[in-house]
Amino acid sequence: MRILSTEKHSEKEIIKAAAEEIRKDNAIVIPTDTVYGIACDPFSISAVKKVWAIKHAVKPMPILCSGMDEVAMILSRVNSKIELFMNQIWPGPVTVVYHGGKFAPLSIASPPRKIAVRIPDHKLLLRLISEVGGFLVGTSANIHDTPPPRNIREVNPIILQSVSLAIDAGASRWGASSTVIDLACSPPRIIREGPLTENVKVLLHDLFT
Repeated sequence: MRILSTEKHSEKEIIKAAAEEIRKDNAIVIPTDTVYGIACDPFSISAVKKVWAIKHAVKPMPILCSGMDEVAMILSRVNSKIELFMNQIWPGPVTVVYHGGKFAPLSIASPPRKIAVRIPDHKLLLRLISEVGGFLVGTSANIHDTPPPRNIREVNPIILQSVSLAIDAGASRWGASSTVIDLACSPPRIIREGPLTENVKVLLHDLFT
């Protein structure tokens, strides 16, 4: 396992090395705007199984997307209110749960075909996601039922030993797991509170009531 730091390595070098590991169906530790995460190719069942094994949990995992075009590729068609909501909150620390579309990686979906998606507000990570095709699994880098890490030092050594590469980009901006909104139900509901929850509540009220 290698740790590449933004203080010692160029962004180009980090993205190249991380992308190579993703293409090999390996799992890596990534920085995000919320907490540090474990990433892999969401369309590779062998890679997804590696992440499940690392986290000691088989469950749906969110997909980080490089932009709205990529979100549209894996979600069912959304109405104008939902589209406006997503344009208002992204990039940022809010995860949306919605119906998966034709090209959604269903191995990490929750019944019935619902997936969680987010566009993170982290330049290096967005460039990595673009480099590997626009999509990454982005689940918190913690073992099930333990606190998510806010920096590389807080990542469990067992997790670091289980991945092929880790990126150290300093402390996460928010230091807390993302707010999660279920937009597949009516009215939408907040599944988990986190950063910008109060802003999200106001936006939900304005758009959906």
